[in-house]
Formats: sequence, structure tokens, C-alpha cells
Amino acid sequence: MIDLERRSVVDILDDRSVESAAKWLRDHPSVEVVSRDRAAFMRRPSEKAHRRPGR
Repeated sequence: MIDLERRSVVDILDDRSVESAAKWLRDHPSVEVVSRDRAAFMRRPSEKAHRRPGR
């Protein structure tokens, strides 16, 4: 994971699974924007981790 504003590495995931990325995003609720490099595996975790009630 990269902080694009600070241009620095924040964390390195153990794998490229949806579950790992979703867990990381849930554990870091202050993340407001997710930018991905067209890696399809990152679409689902960001949706899963930031699901809002009623959606």
C-alpha cells in the first residue's frame, strides 16, 4: 500500500487476495481514497471494506 500524497510505502500485503486487501482497508478506516493500478483484485476489497449500511 502506498500513500500517494506523501509518495511513500505504507505497508506490504502478504498476498494479492481480496481478503487480505479488504482486511487491511478495514483495519485502516482513515483511508478516504483508493487508487489502484487497474489491478482487478483491488476493486472488490475496497468495495467490501467500505460497504455502507443500506447499500
